[in-house]
Amino acid sequence: FVGTVRERTALASRKPSDVPFVGRSAALGRVQACLERARGGTGRIVAIAGEPGIGKTHLAEVAAERANGLGIPSAWGYCRDLDAAPPFWPFVQLLRGALRVSHVSPAVRTEVDEALAALTPEASSSGWAADASSYRLFDGVAQALRALTAGGPLLLLLDDVQWADAASLRLLAYLAPEIARLPLVIVATVRNLEALASDGRLQQVLGHRDCERIELDRLTPADVAEYTELRLGQAANEVSRAVFAKSAGNPFFMVELLRPYWQSA
Repeated sequence: FVGTVRERTALASRKPSDVPFVGRSAALGRVQACLERARGGTGRIVAIAGEPGIGKTHLAEVAAERANGLGIPSAWGYCRDLDAAPPFWPFVQLLRGALRVSHVSPAVRTEVDEALAALTPEASSSGWAADASSYRLFDGVAQALRALTAGGPLLLLLDDVQWADAASLRLLAYLAPEIARLPLVIVATVRNLEALASDGRLQQVLGHRDCERIELDRLTPADVAEYTELRLGQAANEVSRAVFAKSAGNPFFMVELLRPYWQSA
């Protein structure tokens, strides 16, 4: 039994901008304004908040693509709802990613490697337990970020911060007052529901004066109609109205409801 084989474009080659982006222009403009400020030497934390499926990660992806267009490299760190994740793992990902996308001198690489060694127990014979809560460890990460941004601004993206481990939240809270003096933007996506019951340090970060909070609302009927037209290549008022009625403007459900239409086109 052999099915029909259809050739499809590799998903790995798809860019965030290839997916229709509607209803988020104002939010993207706020992120881009922070990137422009970072080019002038003033950093900021940007928290993109909203319910599951509202488009937080997609907005962050488009922001990273926009940063690339401005000549600003970006790196990602992912917080996962897994007990097995070691402390500080999102920041380990960020620092390693920043080394990959930035052209750094041997001296800067050494400083970043030292910060990574302090964050990763497997890289140190003494482990991180003795210094995990000390300001010396946090300051080492801040110094590594200062070295990484000495040659130009940098964008770091933390996805699903509501699932970050307590150690990572302490580190993020430590960096919040430091970021205004760095050409650095940290974009963090966070689910509202989890954040309300999360560690108090996350609330400390979200309420900091150098943290800009962007709340994403559900899409409007006009947004859904625009997405439908862009995706299908033609206006489909009845389809868009039906999709909005069933999705209530949640982008994830909107995309899933429309998938049979554009995949069969």
